Amino acid sequence: MREAVQVPLIGNGDVKTPDDALRMMRETGCDGVMVGRAAIANPWTLGQIAAAMRRLPIPPEPALPERVDTALEHLRLMIDYESAPLPKLTEGPARMLKTLAGSRDDVDSSDDPEARACRALRGIIPMYIKGAPGAAQLRARLTQCSRYAEFEHLLRDFLLQASQNRTASAIQTP
Repeated sequence: MREAVQVPLIGNGDVKTPDDALRMMRETGCDGVMVGRAAIANPWTLGQIAAAMRRLPIPPEPALPERVDTALEHLRLMIDYESAPLPKLTEGPARMLKTLAGSRDDVDSSDDPEARACRALRGIIPMYIKGAPGAAQLRARLTQCSRYAEFEHLLRDFLLQASQNRTASAIQTP
């Protein structure tokens, strides 16, 4: 493929780790990679991939408190986005945009931007804590949240319990 095109070639598909990115570049000869779903709730993977491509040390995975803080920041930003007024468009462009991408109203017609944001991220927020002990049990509760305060309460309690479990296991270890 590389020999067939003169423009920059971007590889895409199943790029989740630095090794995936490097393998794709090596096997295809592409000039760069595009990361999609893997970065939705693990934005740190972008920095890790960038470091690997520059042959720099790969940053470590973030600790659970950083993951929770980032999840809550993601939710705050989504609430801000949902609270912002939509730009006024003329009939033609407005109809085209609704047809191509759908409008925010297609997701949730509620007049409450916080509720819309919370519903939109119900499936994303649990991914920030995926793999942490106890995360699977919390997932169902997170997917029912409709307010920022609910997410924050559940995630902060989860952090507290995780901290207490680490302390308890450290005390029990001889």
